Amino acid sequence: MLKLAGVKSTSLSLLAVCGLFLLLTQFQTQWQSKLSLINNLVYPLLIITAIFATQFNRSRVAILCAFWLLYLCSLEYALPWSSWLKAQSDWVLLCAASLLMLLAVIKDRALLSIHTATRTLLIILCGGAAFAWLALSLHLQGLSLQPSGYTQLLPYLPIALPLSLIGSLLIWQSVRTHNLTQTALLITFIVWCLNQQHVIDFP
Repeated sequence: MLKLAGVKSTSLSLLAVCGLFLLLTQFQTQWQSKLSLINNLVYPLLIITAIFATQFNRSRVAILCAFWLLYLCSLEYALPWSSWLKAQSDWVLLCAASLLMLLAVIKDRALLSIHTATRTLLIILCGGAAFAWLALSLHLQGLSLQPSGYTQLLPYLPIALPLSLIGSLLIWQSVRTHNLTQTALLITFIVWCLNQQHVIDFP
């Protein structure tokens, strides 16, 4: 019999996040005046979290923190790749989603080990796969095809299809076992997609 040990923790976590968003919306006048302080705290909090995650062999959390730190720095500061990155919103969306999928299927290992080299290669492959998928989708959309049910689905091919598959995998990984890291990856995926698609906008 299939046991879904993480259903309760996943449901409670999602409800807690929804409640948090409602509170943030309800009391936004109170915290928006401190927005600059909050923004300045994000960087040290990510660094501290990554350090503790590394100390306790939670490499997936450390990798995720490093990714967000690099992404935020790329947006905030004029790094060599910042302009290119800002122009590739679809690639950034899929690349981050692919990274979350990767972190959901690999196991925690010590960062200072041979596994780090393998995971670095896998992360690079995630970026390459996202780029190749977008290029293939653009090529298929550019073909002149007779109108059919297939052609009507083409607009959903670049973004909606891979996000649906990744989201389904993350949901399964979260409800399959009672693991807070898996639940955190699912919540991160949901918030990331909603923000990138401008369903919710962070100040």
